[in-house]
Amino acid sequence: MKTVEYWLARFVLATLSSTSLATAHARARFYVRVLDLALPRLRRTALKNLEMAGFAGRERITTGVFDSIARLVVSFARFPRITRENVQDLIRYEGLENFQQAHSLGKGVLVATFSGIMSACFAFGLTAGDPIKEIAIVADDDHRAGIVGQHFLQQVEGFIS
Repeated sequence: MKTVEYWLARFVLATLSSTSLATAHARARFYVRVLDLALPRLRRTALKNLEMAGFAGRERITTGVFDSIARLVVSFARFPRITRENVQDLIRYEGLENFQQAHSLGKGVLVATFSGIMSACFAFGLTAGDPIKEIAIVADDDHRAGIVGQHFLQQVEGFIS
């Protein structure tokens, strides 16, 4: 049975993937602001954690985190449209030439990403021309894992060799 949460997530993904990038970012900031207002405990928890850690500018940092979430949601929603030709418009590579040189020499290459998102690994593989062979999706609840996994795997099924 599909829940309200499921259909809301599908709506958000659809509206962010079907417009220009600028419009998608504006909508995502709006959606995240609504989330912030609807679930004030998220902001309160962030502010309290930053206070306990002794950070100044807690409100600015917390707002920045919400802005970052909006950008991540846009990237996730647009994931099905990322191709080898346009991926470099969306991410910045540092050291890609080192990977390409080692790969062209037939040497094994180990790549580590520190972004914390699966799409960065996929984008790297897409640009490098060497697709990811395994993808692990981990979430703290099966329902969310289903929404994320379903959307993510739609795109990669045809790409994984």
